[in-house]
Amino acid sequence: MVGVPVNAVVNIPAFAPGTQAPVVVTFTAINPELPVDFTLRAASTFHAANIRVRCGTVTPTPTPTSTPGNACTPATTVTEGNLFPGGIVSFGVGSGPSSVTVDHVNAGTGLQQLTLVGVPINAVVNIPPFAPGTQAPVVVTFTAINPTLPVDFTLRAASTFHAANIRVRCGIVTPTPNPTPGGATTFSGRATSVNATLAGINATLNDTGSLPAAGSFITRSLASGNVLGGALTTGLLDAITQGAGDQSRSQAIVANLNLNVGGNTITSDLVPASSQCTCTTGESPVCDGGVMIANLRINGVFIPIAGVNQTVNLAGGGTVVINEHIRTGAGNAASLTVNGVRVSIPPLIAGTPAVANVILAAARSEISCGTTQ
Repeated sequence: MVGVPVNAVVNIPAFAPGTQAPVVVTFTAINPELPVDFTLRAASTFHAANIRVRCGTVTPTPTPTSTPGNACTPATTVTEGNLFPGGIVSFGVGSGPSSVTVDHVNAGTGLQQLTLVGVPINAVVNIPPFAPGTQAPVVVTFTAINPTLPVDFTLRAASTFHAANIRVRCGIVTPTPNPTPGGATTFSGRATSVNATLAGINATLNDTGSLPAAGSFITRSLASGNVLGGALTTGLLDAITQGAGDQSRSQAIVANLNLNVGGNTITSDLVPASSQCTCTTGESPVCDGGVMIANLRINGVFIPIAGVNQTVNLAGGGTVVINEHIRTGAGNAASLTVNGVRVSIPPLIAGTPAVANVILAAARSEISCGTTQ
């Protein structure tokens, strides 16, 4: 439970941690004539979601607008911060009435800092005290000084190694991007945990498939992987792609990687990659992405993560590219593919298949911005 339920007694039943069975939460309205409003937080090891539950209220309008009492539910845009890549995937962000919830993934060093960037426009912002390193959600509240004017401010959330900037806006019309024929914004994206080809034999694990042009939310998960005769084994695999409003986002994760190929051993506790593309007012779309790789080792040697398209040469030939970024697009369209780890080993004999072409945690996001959202 996040915060105190409004007009409800909520019962969360006991369950075994790690369950993949559904959990049914029940609630009773204290006064059936008044609205019910409460928020649940659901979390796995690497992901968390805030679930707002309301009864007896009108479904909110997607476009953020000011409401009486200086309250509104803001639109948020999350971009990479100024530390190592991986800020976007490190923090979940949710919106509520005059509030923004920042929720660090249940791994790593937790939320260390949450600060304002610059001066808020038309808002008094309250960041509550929290214990540095917390992995619990932190709810930032704000009040519009003049409820007839827009609110606009930016938060910076940071762990020890990663940071994300969270722009918060209320009482504004969704930005009108550069027009595209037909007027509507279209989306594309895909997330794949494993796409491995060894000596011409391919194995693909946990693939969302392509995101429809109209947008959607697609998620896939697999408890573990063991393919290509045991040459590649993994723990949990997770993949998400989504498109809505003015943004396309994708994320892929490989846990407990163990790859043996061409006389090389590559291991990691966690290989996540994420990308997102966002429409902007009067400009080309902005695409960001990154990785949050934990304990990557090549032939037993620890590899510190150092920027985009980091390349490590393998003994005997071949390369490992870490945090590979591939950008395309022009004008009102843009795409970004982030591959967490790519392993390429050329053929031993000319004319034969490559020894290895392995992509681990691929996240592609693409958007074509229209005149309507």
